[in-house]
Amino acid sequence: MQVEAMFVAAASKPLSPGGRGVGERGKERQLKKPQPANSGHAACPRYNRKLQSVEYVLVATSAVVFDLDGTLVDSAGDIAEAVNRTLEDLSLPRVSEATVRSWIGEGVRKLVTTALQDAGISRTLDEVMPTFMRHYNDCLLRSPQLYDGVVETLQALQTRGLPMAICTNKPAALVPPLLEHLHIASFFAHIIGGDSLPHRKPAPEPVQHVAALLGKSVQECVMVGDSATDLHAANSAGMPIVLVRYGYTRDLDLDAADAVAVIDEMHQLLEHV
Repeated sequence: MQVEAMFVAAASKPLSPGGRGVGERGKERQLKKPQPANSGHAACPRYNRKLQSVEYVLVATSAVVFDLDGTLVDSAGDIAEAVNRTLEDLSLPRVSEATVRSWIGEGVRKLVTTALQDAGISRTLDEVMPTFMRHYNDCLLRSPQLYDGVVETLQALQTRGLPMAICTNKPAALVPPLLEHLHIASFFAHIIGGDSLPHRKPAPEPVQHVAALLGKSVQECVMVGDSATDLHAANSAGMPIVLVRYGYTRDLDLDAADAVAVIDEMHQLLEHV
């Protein structure tokens, strides 16, 4: 696994050789439902609101790029705890997990900025970020859970010979320990974090860069994400995207999104690539 990080905000522990695949040791997994589907290129249903009909879009896929939080992993509880510990250090009241869920998706600096604005205090971001990053590191492996069907889907894509990568706004140094903890590190050839490049999603550059690392054009890849941040990044880069309904969608109208498919569970991805 190659982790791209030019501006890393925190240190991570090293990966074991090759990472740990779930099936290798039969260890317990943290899972949040699952079914393999047929291989090969498939027709992807997309609802056309104007025609009030289902269109079928053929997607030829040579690689798959995944968002992380809200797509593969439900980490909102841990992120919320890090935010709340930071607020407590500032003698501010805690906020609900649901509130923090609505803030996730645009990177840690935007997350903390939103939390400070919500609290109505004038502390600068640079003053607060070290405290938040300390709590973020401490809470990283507190209770993350893979969404249902993630492991089975990754195994099926690997069996098909499709290379996979992570493109997330999470700090790059925090991604390998999380993947290792959940025993899915070995599935991913590359990681692009929110601090790997000068620009993060929704800019197109991270998506374009990860496609280049995979040795593919953006049109040959499919991105899988959950938010407007992912949608705008993929659309701007020209990469087809499949959206999941269960993640941190915030105000995104999934049914109106320019996506090749919107799926209810991760295993349904296998019907669309």
